[in-house]
Amino acid sequence: RELSEVITLNPQWLVENISKVIRDRDIHPFNQTEIKQLKSIALETDVQLLFDKALVSEDLLLFLWGNEKFQFFLDFMRQTMLLSDWRFGVGKNASSVKYYLIPSMLGKSKEDNFLCPYDCAVALFEFPIGLPIGVFERLVCVLISNDSLNVNGEPILSCDSLAVSFLHDPGTSETEGPDLKLYQEASDRLVLYARAAHASKYLNIINAMLFKIKAELLGEMFAYSVQVEKYNPVENGMKVENSKRQLNEIDLIDYESAESEEQCTIWFTHQLAGINTQNLDMFLSDI
Repeated sequence: RELSEVITLNPQWLVENISKVIRDRDIHPFNQTEIKQLKSIALETDVQLLFDKALVSEDLLLFLWGNEKFQFFLDFMRQTMLLSDWRFGVGKNASSVKYYLIPSMLGKSKEDNFLCPYDCAVALFEFPIGLPIGVFERLVCVLISNDSLNVNGEPILSCDSLAVSFLHDPGTSETEGPDLKLYQEASDRLVLYARAAHASKYLNIINAMLFKIKAELLGEMFAYSVQVEKYNPVENGMKVENSKRQLNEIDLIDYESAESEEQCTIWFTHQLAGINTQNLDMFLSDI
């Protein structure tokens, strides 16, 4: 059933059950009774995984919500993009247990500065009045749940960054570092860097989500601009291998003006058609 068809008479009931999962380990720790119960059913490591890596097992969700409420709250958090299916396994041995990512539980990135490899192109999203809380986390959910992501290994995640490496075609050389990275710089900037083959596709996904939020939810108060790099693969390929550059060293141009620039063609090679935005449509329709 669609969430728009459900009437909740007691909103506090929603808040209480969601906060069983989205919680601060210091402010809202599990009580002694819960800890004993978790130990008795061997879910201690599942709790640690939730706090350390923002991954929650289906077993832990069943414990927190119970069988009757489990499916409703799983669907609710999935459709509102508070939760995303995790399809990368956990640890060295992927088990039959299902896991879900809770982006709002992610910790801070250990990186102090944004550094972009020379063999990646950069796009910059700027928000004059700041990026609304929750938008970055929902972008992570949309990207992580996208089935067309041919991912090599587990994405590297924090509350302000997402880094993904892709499986490369046979015969092509592997590259150092992630192929795609989305990084929230302070509260008013999102930075995307991607290998040229992926740049247009993921710029379009992010642009589409931001545009829909502006058009269907926040209106003109949600102002943002997009700039893309004038990317020269030959020139960049001649740079020192594995060297990186600061954002202020990159030659950017307004997206609206970029299509006519020869060095910006990588940003216009992929049309949005065929990209699954169902979760986004559902999220916006249910607010």
